[in-house]
Amino acid sequence: MLLQRKGLQKRNSSIGVVATLFGDKEDMMMLEQNHLADWGESTIHDDELLERYNYDFDSSQSKATALGLNKKRPVLIIQGPPGTAPSNAAVDNMVDKLSDTGLNVVRVGNPARISPSVASRSLGELVNRRLKKFTQEFERKKSDLRKDLKHCIQDDTLAAGTRRLLKQLGKTFKSKEKEIIREVLSNAEVVLSTNIGAADPLVRRIGCFDLVIIDEAGQAIEPSCWIPILQGKRCIIAGDHRQLAPVILSREAMQGGLSMSLLERASSVHDELLTTKLTTQYRMHDSIANWASNEMYDGLLKSSPSVASHLLSDFPFIKETWITHCAFLLLDTRMPYGSLNIDCEEHLDPAGTGSFYNSGEADVVSQHVLSLVQCGVSPNAIAVQSPYIAQVQLLRDRLEEYPQASGVDVSTIDSFQGREADAVIISMVRSNSRGAVGFLGDNRRMNVAITRARRHVALVCDSSTICNNDFLGVAS
Repeated sequence: MLLQRKGLQKRNSSIGVVATLFGDKEDMMMLEQNHLADWGESTIHDDELLERYNYDFDSSQSKATALGLNKKRPVLIIQGPPGTAPSNAAVDNMVDKLSDTGLNVVRVGNPARISPSVASRSLGELVNRRLKKFTQEFERKKSDLRKDLKHCIQDDTLAAGTRRLLKQLGKTFKSKEKEIIREVLSNAEVVLSTNIGAADPLVRRIGCFDLVIIDEAGQAIEPSCWIPILQGKRCIIAGDHRQLAPVILSREAMQGGLSMSLLERASSVHDELLTTKLTTQYRMHDSIANWASNEMYDGLLKSSPSVASHLLSDFPFIKETWITHCAFLLLDTRMPYGSLNIDCEEHLDPAGTGSFYNSGEADVVSQHVLSLVQCGVSPNAIAVQSPYIAQVQLLRDRLEEYPQASGVDVSTIDSFQGREADAVIISMVRSNSRGAVGFLGDNRRMNVAITRARRHVALVCDSSTICNNDFLGVAS
């Protein structure tokens, strides 16, 4: 039993979290018997708060909220499939939203990496604001002492005394700065940082947090998650392990298990007791969501009526054509009698990157983009994705030839995770007689690619190659 074997029965703020995520059934029983854990929902609901900020939760969101409010629950895993939560939930976006609620929020991190829109809530800015008068007085005294030092440069005794005063003045300023930093962080109701940012000594000195929340945990390696987790009494881990996993460059590390996120590991322990799932999506047309639901989420993902039937043609400024009235479209480069469209073979990047490109597919994608734009779809509402960087560069070059396509976002599938667009076009690239699909065979990557679309997704591929993979064959 972990609690006894590792001595975790000693007073430790994160004992419940550690025992839950590494312990066995006996540990879970001991936590309950010692009133350290309760796995039910909280009976406390702040309806006034929900009404004030117009929170209208569906049943799965309400359940997740109730479980998260249970102060006796050491760990909660929230699995959020595509569209079940707002996109772009990066740290700075959360700072922006939380600031609107009136909470005292502090953003910790490298100032150069903090968005200008939330800089006023950054630790550095808050400290500088509090130190403004003290800094002005410090600069005045420092300037006076430096003038004195110039006048007594010939007198070693006076010069040494002045230097000591300057040194002492600097120490006083540093001491005051540390005092203000402690005050700002101690008075904060919410401290926001990245996982690695939580290792900052300034954060670690605050003491124990009541709750640690890690968002987008499916993309984080497990060791990084433990940096903030061990500084709290409870933790909520949110994300989706059916989307892209952490990027691991070392094959040895991957084989050793580093590619499995804490979110994925914790989702399956204790008979999924720790996990709750969000089941209503608010992004995609139902035909797009149904594919994801059936292939990735055991048929549990449902569409909100507000998005289930929305199409590009619903916009008053967009023409109603067969393209704008279609939510899920396959543009097959393999013709009906088995021959391939001109120049639609895959090629290895001559630059030696190991990446692939497909010139014919780039032409098909470009023409589909132009068709959408001619129908009235704004280029800014269109995203083009490919799993291969060589194809991404080729697509960018092709689209640059058309001024009317300026504004179309062209990127790799991996870099587009967490974002969305009204229309998404995916260039699959692979076309060969061997049926080799490379890393397209990772169903999580295709899940991310297809579910970025709100109203229209077009899949450009060679079906005779793609269908050799069981998962991709369903998509095509």
